[in-house]
Amino acid sequence: MKVNPITTLIAVGLSALMAYGFYSFNDNALKLMLAIGGFITFVLTLFFALGVRFDFYTKNINIRTTSTLFFGVFLASHVLFSFLTFAQGVYVVVHGILTLLYLLILYYLARPMA
Repeated sequence: MKVNPITTLIAVGLSALMAYGFYSFNDNALKLMLAIGGFITFVLTLFFALGVRFDFYTKNINIRTTSTLFFGVFLASHVLFSFLTFAQGVYVVVHGILTLLYLLILYYLARPMA
């Protein structure tokens, strides 16, 4: 696994701008939690989609595809949560399950082949 610092910084900057967008264009009472949660999930997925390169081509493609798919799911989820009135527990449970599922899939994709 090799980390490219330039694309990683771009991923962090893009995530920060998207999180700020969710914070500033939202009228929900829990907009700070929406922005912080969005930043964490966007950085996590964009880091593996843009900032990391793996040694094997198939592993690299699988991880980037999975990360891009989950980035789209997190983005759609945050857009949905910005238009709805939601409880803090619902947000934490939904995004916690999605994040743990994403990390579990990444673990199985990135582990060394036996």
